[in-house]
Amino acid sequence: MAKSKSRFPIKLFLILGLLAVLLAGTWAFLNQEQLAGNLFLWLSPQKSESTGEDVLLRETPPAGEDYLRATVFIGDSRTEGLVRYGLLEQSQVFAEDGMNHKNARVKPVVEYEGGLLTIAQAVERAQPERMIVDFGINGFSFMSEEEFMEEYEGLIDELHAASPDSAIIIQSIFPVSSLKEQLDPSFANKKLERLNSLLYQLAEEKGCYFLDTAEALTGSDGGLLDEYNAGDGIHLNADAYEVILDYTLTHALDKQEE
Repeated sequence: MAKSKSRFPIKLFLILGLLAVLLAGTWAFLNQEQLAGNLFLWLSPQKSESTGEDVLLRETPPAGEDYLRATVFIGDSRTEGLVRYGLLEQSQVFAEDGMNHKNARVKPVVEYEGGLLTIAQAVERAQPERMIVDFGINGFSFMSEEEFMEEYEGLIDELHAASPDSAIIIQSIFPVSSLKEQLDPSFANKKLERLNSLLYQLAEEKGCYFLDTAEALTGSDGGLLDEYNAGDGIHLNADAYEVILDYTLTHALDKQEE
């Protein structure tokens, strides 16, 4: 009588098949939207394609006030609040209510010697040590993803050309409140997460840095924490700006190697 063949290959085949099913299920769970929305939060530090340095600014010992004085803050009404609440001088903040990163490239808004300059023109004159760029809330609800990123890339290129020796830090877009999102679905925090991921990638490509300040303002539901809501679900109160500056100082570019 012939001996029965070994069952080992069959068992091995079944084990490999089970592993394939488990891996497929894991990939389905990590769907593309989740992957994009949280990319910079769970990946190991990424290197800029231009500088070879880490892109995401990690927590550091607190920087001093000199760090802030050598920084220009660029953005919309959420950035302008730094002046409105008396935390920074107007000369350090190039921002305007209602501005988005598209019209910021052409609209003169920065007062200079009795006239008005575009943000890039003002940066060319200021030549700051670094600039923190925070746009997005006034564009993401109506711009396509492609237009949003093309205009942001164009702005970054213009800022770099205006002051080549300045470090450019792209700041994550802050969330809106969950109630605002419910009342107006065009303000979707998931979309903001997706755009923040793309801005992180843009920082890699352009030799910039990424400051994820949004994490300090975001609740477990993905929305703006109630204690930082100025009332409309979009704008921030004085406490929020204290948190923003504290986060900036404790994620300082100058101290990344310490």
